[in-house]
Amino acid sequence: MSDREAHVGDSGAGIFLSGSDLETLGIDPSTTDRVQYDVTTDGVELREVADE
Repeated sequence: MSDREAHVGDSGAGIFLSGSDLETLGIDPSTTDRVQYDVTTDGVELREVADE
């Protein structure tokens, strides 16, 4: 786990995931068009979405 931080404001917090971050999470950025995500009490879950 890295020691990255995101600024938090009234409208939320923004994070950026690099291509290597996505690969670490099992998402191939070269074949994935978008990711869907859910925020749960356990964390954030990402799912690949491919345009057809």
